[in-house]
Amino acid sequence: MGASEVSNHKGTKQYFEFVREFQIIFCKVCETHFAKFHEKEEDFYLFDARGDEGILMILPPNDLKNDTFARHVDLALTIALALKREWLACDENRSRVKNQKLLPVDLGIGIHVGHTFIEEDRTSKHAIRNPRGFRPEGYAINLAKRVEGYSRNGKFTNIFLSEAAHGAWTGVPDERMVIFDEMQVMEPKGISRKIAVFEVKHHFLPTDWADYIDVASKRGRSLVDTRKIDLELLHSAHALNPTNLWLAEEYILQSVVANYSGIKMKDRNRPEFRKKAFSEAKVIAENLANSELRDPGILLIQGFLEGEQFEFGSEREFYDEAAADPRARMAEVHWYKALSYSYQIFYELNRSMKKSWDDLERNQQDLIKLAYKEFEKAKNFDTNSAWLPFDHVCELVRWATSIEDTNAGIDQIEIAHSRLSEDIASVHP
Repeated sequence: MGASEVSNHKGTKQYFEFVREFQIIFCKVCETHFAKFHEKEEDFYLFDARGDEGILMILPPNDLKNDTFARHVDLALTIALALKREWLACDENRSRVKNQKLLPVDLGIGIHVGHTFIEEDRTSKHAIRNPRGFRPEGYAINLAKRVEGYSRNGKFTNIFLSEAAHGAWTGVPDERMVIFDEMQVMEPKGISRKIAVFEVKHHFLPTDWADYIDVASKRGRSLVDTRKIDLELLHSAHALNPTNLWLAEEYILQSVVANYSGIKMKDRNRPEFRKKAFSEAKVIAENLANSELRDPGILLIQGFLEGEQFEFGSEREFYDEAAADPRARMAEVHWYKALSYSYQIFYELNRSMKKSWDDLERNQQDLIKLAYKEFEKAKNFDTNSAWLPFDHVCELVRWATSIEDTNAGIDQIEIAHSRLSEDIASVHP
C-alpha cells in the first residue's frame, strides 16, 4: 500500500531494492507454508510476485466430493497474517519506524474463491513457485484483484475476503482465530454487480498456543516463531499509532509468546511469573478496551489474558460482558467460558494432587456442570464446527460417572467426526 508514494522519495535503485524485498518476503512466506503444511500431491498451488504485487493460488484436486475450500481459505488467512508479520520487519519498515519515526508501509490483501481456466505451460514451470506449470485465467482472478484493491479502504488489518471466500470459511471445522468486521459492499470496476466483502478485524492465538513454543507445529494455523519476534520494533510501531488494531493485537500476542518463552519450565505454572510476563500485554489490552475500539473481540482478549494468569473469575466476567453485546460471536464466547471452567478445575486439581471425581470438592463438581452448559450454548450458535463437540466430549468422558455420560460422549464424537471435511475424516476414522 502506498508504493507509488514511496517511489517519489527514492532513487530508482533504492525503489527497486524496496520492491525486491517485498517479492522475496512474499515468496518466502508462501514457500514456507506449503513446504511445511502440504503434502506434495495434496493440492496444486502457484505463487509469484511481480512489481509491488503478489499472487497465490491454491488449487484443490478436480474432485468436487472433496470440499476443502474452507480449509484453503483458512490457510490463505494464515499466510496473509504471516505475510504482514514478516513485512513489518523488513528493512524499509525498520528504518521508517525506528529511524524516521514514520508509520510502516502496510499491505492490502484480497482473498476470493472461484473457478478458473487453467492451461499447462512448460515455460511457466518452476520447481517451487509453479511446479505444475499452470497458467490460470478468468473472472475469479479479476475479482480477487478487485477485492485486493478495495482492501485499501480497510480500518483494521486490510485483509478482505469476498462473500464467496467468507462463505466458504464459515465451514472451517477447527478452532477459528479471526473475527470479521461487519459486511461491506463494494462496486468493483468492470463487474456488473455489487460484491459483499468482509475485513478481518481481530486475530487471536489458538487456545493451545503454549504447545507451539517447545514443539514444532504441524498445523499451520496462527504460527508464532519466537526466533523472529522483535518486540522493540512492535513497541515502536504501536507507539506511533496506538489505535491501529492489528499492530496492538500483534504486539499483545507476540509479547505473550516471547515473555512466556522466557519463563523457566519449572516456573511456567506459577501465577507470579505469569503475571509479570503478561503485564505489558494486559496494559495494551486495557488501553484498547478504554477506547472507541472496545467490542466483544477486545473483551475476549482481556479474558484470555486473565485466564493465562489463573484469574478465572475475572476471566469469565469479561466473557459475560462480551456475551451481552449483540455484536458478539456467541459460539466463541461460550466456548472460551466453558474452557475457563475446565482450566480452573485442572489448576486446582494440580495444586491439591487430586485426580478423580470423588476427590473433587462440591464447588469443583459444580464447575464441571457449568462447563457442560456453556459447551451446549456454544454448539447452539455453530452447527458447522467439529472443535465444539470434540472439546465437549473430552469433558464428558474425563468426568464421566455413569454409562450415560460415556454414551453422551460417544455421541459427541460422532457429531464431531461428521463435520470434518471428507479428506480429513478419511484419514481419521
